[in-house]
This record gives sequence, C-alpha cells and structure tokens, in this order.
Amino acid sequence: MEVVPEPPVVTKPKKISSGIKDLPEAKPDKKPAAKKEAKAPVAEETPVAPVAEVAETAAPAKVAEKKAAAPKKEKGPKLDDLKVVEGIGPKIETLLKEGGIDTWEALAAAPVERIKEILDAAGPRYQIHDPSTWASQAKFAAEGKWEELKEYQDMLIGGRDTTE
Repeated sequence: MEVVPEPPVVTKPKKISSGIKDLPEAKPDKKPAAKKEAKAPVAEETPVAPVAEVAETAAPAKVAEKKAAAPKKEKGPKLDDLKVVEGIGPKIETLLKEGGIDTWEALAAAPVERIKEILDAAGPRYQIHDPSTWASQAKFAAEGKWEELKEYQDMLIGGRDTTE
C-alpha cells in the first residue's frame, strides 16, 4: 500500500486593517515601457580600487573631521532669548525688542519704569504684567548663571516675587 501525500491547501491571505484609510490598489500598466539599450563605446579598463575599500578608508577620516569640527554644545537657551525670563512670552519679547531692549544685558540694565512704558503703550492686555523681577532674571541669564536663575524662578509665582 502506497501512501500519497496530500497536496498543500492554498488560502488567500487575510486583509489586515490598520485603522488607516485603505489606499486603492495599484494597477499595473497595460503596456510595459520599452527599454532601449544603447551600445556605448568600450574603453580600456584601468585598475580601480573596489568601492568598499574606498568607502572604508575615507569614512574614518570624515568622521574624525566632524567630531573635531563640532564640539558638544551645552544645552541652554538661545542667546538673548528674552522668553527665558518668567513673565515674558513671544508677544512681550517682540514689544521689548521693538522698544530697544533686545538682549539680556539691556533688559538687566533697563529701569522698571521704561519696561512699564513699553507695556502700557501696547494696550491694556499688557498693562497687567509686572516686570519688577525681569531685570534680576535677565542678569542671571546674561551671566550664564542658569542654576541660580532656575532657583530664583522656582520661588516666583507668575513672574512675581512672593517674598516681597
């Protein structure tokens, strides 16, 4: 008695939905594009280093150059970004810069009255801000004292010194 193996059962693959709108299936072109092969003149062959060898010898030099050229930068705010001062957002930063206060040093040196003039001129929505701590915060930023700035800002509430 001879045992004949059963032929394998072929089933259609199940369609899996990813929750994303299904795209229509691509339809093959009716006419495949004709390929034209042009015969190029044959030049004499010259010995060339294999591509892998060239890439391997050039790559370490490029990596070393990149590492030497770009030392790691400390993560910190963008230079003279007035928004690091608690109480200053993008709109107030724009107002201050238009008023001539465009650096941390300028903000640290600006009298509170001058800052209030700029805010008052911008309308009632800006008059409610209290710039009394902005000069102190800007001084920390100008001197690069980020830890001190963070500690000072941690004690502020809404940019206002609550200990006064």
